[in-house]
This record gives sequence, C-alpha cells and structure tokens, in this order.
Amino acid sequence: MLKKDYSNTIIIILIMILVFILIYPTVIINEVQSALTTFSTKYFPAVFPIYIITDLLINYHFPEKMASILEKWTQKILHSDGNCAFIIIMSMLSGFPSGAKYTNDLLQKKLISLDSANYLITFTHFSNPLFILGTCFLITQNRILTIGILISHFLANFIIAIIIRPKERGTIKKSHSSSLEKSNPFITTLTDSIFKTFRLMLMILGTSIIFFVLSGILSIILPINHFDYFLTGLLELTKGIQTIPNKLSLFNKATVILTFLSFGSISIHMQVLSIIKNTNIHYRNFLLGRICQAGISILLFYLFAFSLKL
Repeated sequence: MLKKDYSNTIIIILIMILVFILIYPTVIINEVQSALTTFSTKYFPAVFPIYIITDLLINYHFPEKMASILEKWTQKILHSDGNCAFIIIMSMLSGFPSGAKYTNDLLQKKLISLDSANYLITFTHFSNPLFILGTCFLITQNRILTIGILISHFLANFIIAIIIRPKERGTIKKSHSSSLEKSNPFITTLTDSIFKTFRLMLMILGTSIIFFVLSGILSIILPINHFDYFLTGLLELTKGIQTIPNKLSLFNKATVILTFLSFGSISIHMQVLSIIKNTNIHYRNFLLGRICQAGISILLFYLFAFSLKL
C-alpha cells in the first residue's frame, strides 16, 4: 500500500504561515521573544546542567551501578531490568522530554532492549516538579491543589507502568556490556556531553519557537472566545498554562493544568519524535501513554479533591 504524499498540503500550510509572518510581523516578533524568554529564564537554567551531568553519569556507567542496587525492586515491581531505574528516576527530576532522551541514550548504549525502550517511553513523561510547584502554583494560588496536581501527575504514570508491565519477570534481556568498556578522559567526555546537550537544547528551543508562533497566528485567525487558552495549551504547554484565565474556578484550573501536563502539547510530542526518529521506538506508545495519563491523572485529582472536600 502506497503512502500518501502530504507534501503539497505542507507547502500550502508553510506558505500561509509565511504570509502571516509578513502581514503581522509585530505579533510574530512578540511570540518569538516570549519563546526565547521562557526558554532562557525557566527551561534552560533548570535542565541544561542536569542533562550534562546525567550524560556524564551514563558515560561513566552509573546506570549499571544503580541497576545492581535496584535490580530486585525493578524486577519485582516492573518486571524490568535494573537499568530502567535510572531512566525513571532521572526523568522525574529533569522533566519532559528527558524520558525519551534517557530511553534513547541507554538504548544506543545497549543497556536496555528495544522492548524495554518501548515500555519506558509510555510512562516516563514527567513534568519537572519545580515547574509544577512554581509556575503552576502561580496559576492556582493554592498550595494544596498544586501538591494534588503533582501527586496525580506522577502517580498516573506509575499506574500505567504497573498495568502494562511485562507479564513475566526476566522477559527483558539485560545487557551490561558497556561496563567492560574503558571510559574516555574526563575532559573529552565533558566536551562531548556539552555539545550533545546544546544540540538537544537548540532542537527544543526551535520547536518551542515554532509553536509559540503558531499559537500567535491561531489567535489572529480565530475569533476571541473562552477556549483560546485550551487550544494554545495543546500547541505549547508552557504558554497554555500561563494564559489560563483567572475567572476559571480553582478546580477547573487544576483540571486544565493536569490535561496540559499529561498530554504534553504538540510541541513536546514533536520533541519526542525528533529524539526517537532514528530508532525503532514506537511513537504510538508515547501517544497512547499520554492519553491514558491525562484520564488517570484527572480521575486521581478528583479523588484527591473529594477526599479533602475541596
């Protein structure tokens, strides 16, 4: 069966975007500046050092050493290899799209199998905890609700991990061959990690700028309505959360934030696709995981709010 050729459609869309850029340059410039400001003041300072350090840890075989300690628990709870623990823990600390990054890194190092990678990509989509406790708190202005968002968002992923885990222990082959390799000199490893991280940062920045611009164009095309913020959030998560209207109730604000965090926005989906494009990791696993996470996290939050009578 021949694949459909969407090149003409893409060309038409790109020309339309170019026309909007020429007609509304001020709007576009403001959107690009907003994307740059958000990236340089919030995202880059928070994750750039973490990405470099984790890349160094991978090159110095820390995942294997962690696996030897946590192997028993990952086998018992997730029926998975101990190397998976490194990806799960670091993706929780770094925030998205680090789950895809670390999964791809360890797959390339042959520390996890392809089956493990396709399993991990489904549930290692975590927002940076500082983003939830900081930016999301500024929206809700309620510490208890913000903590409820954090717990619901994280717990939903672990529920997915348990539900879809391999049926039997030991079904995922272990590979610790890289532990036999001699590490490169530190300065060489550090330089490689810096360049590698900068490439990733540029990809994330470029993607964010594109979707900030698209959201700006969307605001021009569509008439002003009460759901602009929702469409914006589906395109670009950070901007969507920042534009949630104050007139929404606290409960509705929390629900919208959880939807944005769990689904991840099209911008983050594009980042994940860029990271896994040269692998056999299935994007559909990531997509299905985000849909399930959105539903489960909202349900958990409702139970959390009901139990506290919020």
